[in-house]
Amino acid sequence: MQYTIKFTKNFKKRFRKIIPNSLQDYAWTNIWRLTENPFIGKPLGDSYFRELKIVDFRIYFIIYQEQVVVMLADVSNKKQQQDTIDMLKKNRELLHEFIKNLNKE
Repeated sequence: MQYTIKFTKNFKKRFRKIIPNSLQDYAWTNIWRLTENPFIGKPLGDSYFRELKIVDFRIYFIIYQEQVVVMLADVSNKKQQQDTIDMLKKNRELLHEFIKNLNKE
């Protein structure tokens, strides 16, 4: 089963800002691997909320098995890692609503 990659506007904006241009192709290569196996990367509290390490940067994503979607939620450097994880956990319901609305389109 192949997963679809979705991302928030915030993810796209922060990705371009935080990930150096020299690493962006490498990062996208690893992101596209999630379509085949989204359970790579480190689980963050539960098996569906994960991070993908790209050198000194982290890409945070949520796996929605029922919808067969991997949602790229945010990106950070190592220094911002815990703040970003805490923010995503706090706003988990908003992220779930985002996915519900995508399925209505």
